[in-house]
Amino acid sequence: MRTVFLPNDFSHKSENAMKYAADMFHNEPIHYVLIHSYDIPYQPNEVIISSILETLKEDVDRNLLKQEEILKSYFRNEANVITKRVGVGSVVDMINYNEDMNPDFVVMGTRGTRQSASGYLIGSNTLQVLKSVDVPVLAIPENCRYSKLKQIVFGSDMKAIAHDVIKPLTLMLERTDADLTVVHVGDISAESKNNTLHELKSLLGERLTSFVQVASTNIDEELRRMARENDADLLVLVDRKRNFLQRLFHKSVTRKMGWKTEIPMLVLHE
Repeated sequence: MRTVFLPNDFSHKSENAMKYAADMFHNEPIHYVLIHSYDIPYQPNEVIISSILETLKEDVDRNLLKQEEILKSYFRNEANVITKRVGVGSVVDMINYNEDMNPDFVVMGTRGTRQSASGYLIGSNTLQVLKSVDVPVLAIPENCRYSKLKQIVFGSDMKAIAHDVIKPLTLMLERTDADLTVVHVGDISAESKNNTLHELKSLLGERLTSFVQVASTNIDEELRRMARENDADLLVLVDRKRNFLQRLFHKSVTRKMGWKTEIPMLVLHE
């Protein structure tokens, strides 16, 4: 049984991410783990802290129980299992603390605090998870509904990639009839291109339907453009020791990037 972590802050975007996950994995039993983290407001008096903590815990437990019922309402598989995990700290802390549950995916909603001409920016919590955990992360934009994937765009740096790293993408391909377009932004020699495509073909098979090379240094803009032009319903990126995402989601880049809200993103980690 696969395990899917669902970070939940009791918002509409979290509920939407839960529904997306339940719809995507509807044909197999899944162990869903609802995760909520919270901070304790600073108080100089230990008695006050204890009282606040007790009240917070009661509110969190009550709200998480509501989210559990909402998640159950999305199920089409009676074999699904739900576990709840609550703790003080960040979402990243909670995910890492529970890694012994061996999650296959983290599925979480994303919504920026402001809009650009292209859509919402990625929210800070989602960004921290993308950059700080080793589990494959599916970031689901607010109001995005799951439908069987038809077009997947894979942003590749054309470097060697291990089978276990790319395995979550092969899982996505196995459960759909989606075409896969590999996009490389930047220069690459003909030899490196042929070697990498041969390797990707051995990993992904005939599902790799096309390759596009874009001669540009604007990785974020070109990936967004290719996703839009291919009418993609999933964008896949591989983060190699955080370097790629650190560049891609640097504040100056994020401000101008504004990933379109209708495109979910799967981030794999080397």
